[in-house]
Amino acid sequence: MMKIIDIDFRFVESYCELAALGEFLDVINKQLNTVINKEKKRLESRIQKKKKDLDEIELSNIHREYNDRVYELLPRYFRSPFLVTLWAVSESAIIEVGDYIQKQKDIPLNMKDIRGKNFLDQANKYFKYILEFKLFTKEAYDRLEMLRILRNVIAHCNGRLDAIKNKEDLKKLKKWNKEKIGITLLINSIIFSELFLKQTYNFVNAAIIDLLDRTRKSFPK
Repeated sequence: MMKIIDIDFRFVESYCELAALGEFLDVINKQLNTVINKEKKRLESRIQKKKKDLDEIELSNIHREYNDRVYELLPRYFRSPFLVTLWAVSESAIIEVGDYIQKQKDIPLNMKDIRGKNFLDQANKYFKYILEFKLFTKEAYDRLEMLRILRNVIAHCNGRLDAIKNKEDLKKLKKWNKEKIGITLLINSIIFSELFLKQTYNFVNAAIIDLLDRTRKSFPK
């Protein structure tokens, strides 16, 4: 008799989305390095062609343009959208788990019925007081809160410091910049290091996977 394999498909989309994001991050890093190498060759070619005609000021301007593109513009636009997507996947997973536990426990209140300062605060209150199910550890919550703030700054302000209206968020950004964790504030923009993105993904991925796994174990099929 053939053995029946019982596969748990609950939250499969969230699991797959998180895994795909890890692969996508690798692609982003490789593509960014490729583009930067092309920019370097373009710079060298440009200087070589005009070498005899360039004075010191013109040469300085060419190097400044190169530095702006390679160290600010390209990293900013390659890396920032990843954090927005990572937050979106995390938020949808939290909502999915909340809805699932609500149905399993037959609770009339849903997450939208709970007031909070923001989505993460709202979710934490809902899980703690209504669902009576642990959402995240303090460390994981703090990292998700950082991601939430960065996502808002990128999505609503295009990563421009002068467009940030929330003074508390700006204060936290300056604090993280001083801590040298891979968040760098330039004159009017924010850039993230490759290592910061990797560490943030690993931490958030582990936190969401843990939430999904615990939910599965707590509510067997």
